[in-house]
Amino acid sequence: MKAFEKAIVGLILIIGLSLLLINNPEDAHENYMTINIDGTVVEKAKISEHLNETITIEIEGDIDAKIEVDKKGRVRVLPMPKDACPLGICSHTGWISKPGEAIVCMPNKMIVKIE
Repeated sequence: MKAFEKAIVGLILIIGLSLLLINNPEDAHENYMTINIDGTVVEKAKISEHLNETITIEIEGDIDAKIEVDKKGRVRVLPMPKDACPLGICSHTGWISKPGEAIVCMPNKMIVKIE
């Protein structure tokens, strides 16, 4: 390798490592959970891995959904009645905890995601 090629490889490595350090989601101890229903944000809450207790958020109205946030900062949708969500895919999704993860309930047009 020529000196110029070594310099390019070194520059790429430095840029890559600095991007990892800047955008590392593991360093972010506080995430946000948003609940959207039919495209409208109905709830936005800060969640962390150090909660004192499990929190249940109740969404009332056309749907009666319950979203649970546990002490580890994980989020899930609790089971709904069959007439509200026939297949229950949203509650079967289980826990989400990382930015970018989402739970979708198509019959109720609800999206719960971590940001």
